This record gives sequence, C-alpha cells and structure tokens, in this order.
Amino acid sequence: MKIRMVEERIGELLGPVDWTFDFEKHAGAYHREYFERSMKCLKEICAEPDAKWEVMDPYTQNWKELLAVGMYDGWPYWRPVPSVCSSTWLGGEWHDFTFLRQVRKKPPQLNQEREAG
Repeated sequence: MKIRMVEERIGELLGPVDWTFDFEKHAGAYHREYFERSMKCLKEICAEPDAKWEVMDPYTQNWKELLAVGMYDGWPYWRPVPSVCSSTWLGGEWHDFTFLRQVRKKPPQLNQEREAG
C-alpha cells in the first residue's frame, strides 16, 4: 500500500503579481478603456508596494483601503489571478485586477498628526 500526501493551497495570496500572466486573455471582452485603466492602476500600486493605497470601489464610488495585492487563487477563478484585497465592513474582499478604476495614496490621518505633536 502506498500513501501519498498532497498539499493544495486554495484561496490564498500566493505572492507578488506575475507579470507573465496573460492579462488580456483574462479580461476577454472587457472594455478596452477600463482594461487599460486597470492595468495602469495595478502598475502604479506595484511600483510602490510599501505605500498605503486606497482604491475607488466602482460599484459604490467609495474609497476603500487596499489591504493586499498579488496573485490570489480563490473564488471565483480557483487559479492564480492578479488581484487586490480591499477593506470592507466585514474585513477584506478580493477582486481581480479589473476591479481597479482609480487609486490614490492614503491621505494622512489628522489623529496621527495630533498624537505626534
């Protein structure tokens, strides 16, 4: 009898964005202007990974804190896809890179300035 153990990682951040990923194939019939905007935002975030970022939620038009960016293999694709995790009232929520429309560096908090002074 043989015993075989397999480690399967599902729904995890697997590492930084893999730039060899076929972004255009994944986006499919996605509107070209939105695709290019998403790619621009993703490259901007990855160029300064230590910065604190916020992303505009395209559905609610609210700014959300960016918690993570990289190759995520969770729902709905179940394979590594360049993705971002943004904050919600319930914790973090993962979206593929086409979720990105606008990004900005997180503005400094007034409370932090008061505590420092």
